[in-house]
Amino acid sequence: MLEKQFNPDLLYNRIVHFYMDKKGYSKDKANSIAQAVVQKEAQRRICKK
Repeated sequence: MLEKQFNPDLLYNRIVHFYMDKKGYSKDKANSIAQAVVQKEAQRRICKK
């Protein structure tokens, strides 16, 4: 099964815009959430292989 290559910048950008546009969060709060999600996802992908 081929999986898309993990692009942390793209994921980070999508998360920040989601929380700012859809949820109405502040820029700082959206950035902190995005950082946590990207770190968790990167760690998950490292452990998976």
